[in-house]
Amino acid sequence: MAIRNSIPAAGAAWLCLILPAVVPAQNPQEPLVRITVNLVQVEAVVTDSKGRPVSQLKPADFTVLQDGKRQKITAFSYSAAPAVRGPASPVGLPPPGRAPLLRREDVRRTLVFVVDDLGLTLESLNRTREVLRQFVSRQMQPGDVLAIVRTSGGMGVLQQFTSDRARLLAAIDRISFFQSRAWLEDYEAEPAEERVRSVYRGLDLPSGQERIRRLRNEMLTVGTLGGLNLVVRGLRELPGRKSVVLFSESMRVISEDSGRPNRAYQASRMVADLANRASAVIHVIDPRRVGATGISLENEGLAYLARQTGGQFVRNDNDVPRLLDEVLAGDEGYYLIGYTPQAETFERKPGTTPFRKLEIRVRGRGLTVRYRHGFFGLTDEETAVRPKTALAAALLSPFRAEDLQVKLTPVFGHDESQGPFVTSLLHIAAEGLQFTEEPGGARVAILDTLVATFDESGAVAAQTARTLEVRVTPDQWENLRKFGLIYAVGHWLKTPGYYQMRAVVSDQASARIGSASRFIQAPDVQQKQLALGGMLLGTVKALTADWGGEAAGIADADPLGSPAVRIFQPGAALRCEAEILNVRLDEATRRPAVESQISLYYQGKRVYEGRKEALRVSQALDQPRFRTTKDFTLGNNAPPGEWALELVVTDRLAGPQAAPVRQVIDFEVAR
Repeated sequence: MAIRNSIPAAGAAWLCLILPAVVPAQNPQEPLVRITVNLVQVEAVVTDSKGRPVSQLKPADFTVLQDGKRQKITAFSYSAAPAVRGPASPVGLPPPGRAPLLRREDVRRTLVFVVDDLGLTLESLNRTREVLRQFVSRQMQPGDVLAIVRTSGGMGVLQQFTSDRARLLAAIDRISFFQSRAWLEDYEAEPAEERVRSVYRGLDLPSGQERIRRLRNEMLTVGTLGGLNLVVRGLRELPGRKSVVLFSESMRVISEDSGRPNRAYQASRMVADLANRASAVIHVIDPRRVGATGISLENEGLAYLARQTGGQFVRNDNDVPRLLDEVLAGDEGYYLIGYTPQAETFERKPGTTPFRKLEIRVRGRGLTVRYRHGFFGLTDEETAVRPKTALAAALLSPFRAEDLQVKLTPVFGHDESQGPFVTSLLHIAAEGLQFTEEPGGARVAILDTLVATFDESGAVAAQTARTLEVRVTPDQWENLRKFGLIYAVGHWLKTPGYYQMRAVVSDQASARIGSASRFIQAPDVQQKQLALGGMLLGTVKALTADWGGEAAGIADADPLGSPAVRIFQPGAALRCEAEILNVRLDEATRRPAVESQISLYYQGKRVYEGRKEALRVSQALDQPRFRTTKDFTLGNNAPPGEWALELVVTDRLAGPQAAPVRQVIDFEVAR
């Protein structure tokens, strides 16, 4: 099999969502919320003392202030969603797997459920899955279209809008715990310091390690906001009002060290502004049981995010399904209030963008108003993003394109002279690809690929575009049809940090598109602290084969067991490879003293914990880095489904209190 590259002249720029097949009946050119030099228009939800919507108010009942100055209301209307038809039950919905496309006029609610798998404990994540299962099975109504998204960017069965309950339930079942900020913590009510110590098996944690923990949590919080950033950017092009429900426990926007807003604070303001321009309300549900503390520095960011977008932050209630119903019911009626802004609204100094604070007051005893609390001083025209191609649009969409089945595995690396980079392994299933047969029996397909990394703000940090000519001989044809093909592409990163990785593949002949996404950490190797890079998992047979390179076809031997696919049979002989960076070397022998340990997880629970073993290095090292392998055998009785492997590495020369480093990689046991 041969794959040849050609680089298009124009790369992908900023992008937006490919419209799903089902959207509310409204002109996309007339968004609900507008911010122009002539009109600022916002939504407001008014409820009485019992939480019921109030719909008979007049403009004189409202006061609107921008940056403390009263504004004259020049546009005013009330909008109510159609009443629910029938009880909250699956009665009347099509059977699973047979949901037809709804007509535009039949769509009642457009919903996005965002599961913060970067910020939920295992207990909360399991409860969130049950809440979503119950909603889809019992509370979903005719006319509802849903999308389910994970903030880690991991691939699910569904990351696009649908009314098909079977696909939604499958997406829920694939949500896993392997990336959480709360990884391996004990979730009983014990002091936070004790929980942290339990991660490192009882070692005392000096202030330096505590700072590392805080920094890691802060960066993962920014990762959560990066996932939300992609969601609301994608929603902007959808007409109508959208409800985004985020399930999360914590989002600290105040630094534990300085008491000042941290880097997540600005990211949250950006997400709030994007949501406002997309007519998307962000509600936040903390799924923990009764007994959780009140609003604190740990979750103030969640309350802030909901408040800024006119949403609700609810918690401390065991009946999460009821909370979800109440939250969504609050979006069914709202006022649109507009005013003409002063010229200084959009004035700004070079390099700065002012944030304009909004306040809406309502007259009437016992009335409460929820509204968007501000916006950046930019017009919609200045912030509009119009993709040049369908490939570019699919890249920035948070929702997975599924015409082609694509799997993405990013592998971090670091070059001493050029810095951090990522090698992205793409597995592309043959189903959906259209080949042209040539004289002699060879078949050819032309694929366009686009791989990009998004930084903490949601901006494109790096991207690589390629056009691939895939040429298959008659002898290779059946192998490709069965196993698909693998393609590897790399690009450099400017700085370390947490990134959303996204990849899009388009078949030129059929115009079919597939996409995939992942969340990855690029450690700061320049800090000279222990780090892991280049982690791969596959069968021993596959990892000893020549699978790599800038362009590589599927390996003939054990293709599903390759690092790009990771589908293993029970009893398979597996190998984990990783590069260990910044190890301490013995001054006399120039050799490291490093221990490794692997654990296996099935459906979020640890089912195997290996022994700590010293890694042997046969010769002296000239650099503080080396590559290691760990072989093990999967049990013959390993149940089918989603698994994960955790690799923990400790540098004994760094001292007994030095923090270990770890990486987690998911895989599947074949059914």
